[in-house]
Parts: sequence; structure tokens; C-alpha cells
Amino acid sequence: MQQDMDAFLKQARADVSVHEQALEKLNADIQQAQDKEAELADLQRRFEDTRMTLARVREDKTREMKEMESNSLELIEAELVPVMEAFTKAEGVEILLNTRMESLVWSDPVIDITEKIIAAYNSARSK
Repeated sequence: MQQDMDAFLKQARADVSVHEQALEKLNADIQQAQDKEAELADLQRRFEDTRMTLARVREDKTREMKEMESNSLELIEAELVPVMEAFTKAEGVEILLNTRMESLVWSDPVIDITEKIIAAYNSARSK
């Protein structure tokens, strides 16, 4: 998974770099062509087109990276859940907490009182 992410990041950086370099070149060309109005207008249009393409490429690569991360986390979670369930059963643990992220990692369904809370809330609202 890490190799896939590293390879993706390398390719994404290369894709973005191509557009950044094109943008830099067009910007330099604009500076040189300021005396030539028609050429300047064309360069400015191309510059804006390239800028918009760069923004789209960045957004696409960011979205793709988030999807890769999400898929990787889902795979890890699928592998981890049975391990956590076996461990907690063997150790008699009812909940696992992630202290770094201050979140619940796993809990025994027996201790889930969500439905009872919802019923109490609904009852209180109907009075």
C-alpha cells in the first residue's frame, strides 16, 4: 500500500510539475511580449487556460489521493477488526479507545445503549 501511495505521489508531483513549468514559461513569455498586444492577449488566454488546468489537476490528484487513503484504511480495518474482536474476547475487554485521536475504536454491541437513549429522548419530547 505504501509503495502504491509513494508511486502515486511521485506521479502526481510530476503531473503538477509539468503544468507549473508551463505556467512559469508562459508567464516569462508574457513579460517578453508586452509590446506585442495580439501575442500578449493570446499568451494571457493560454496562461489562464493553463492555470485552470493546473487547478483541476491538483483537485483531481488530491481527490484521488484521498480515495487511495480511504481504500487503504478500509483494507487495514477489515484486517484489524477480527484481530480486535478476538483480542477483546480473550482479554474480557468491552471497549477499545484510541487515545491519540480520542475516539472509540471498537465496542462490544452488548454495551451499546443508543436505542435506549433515543427512546428516552423521544419519550421526553412527546410530553
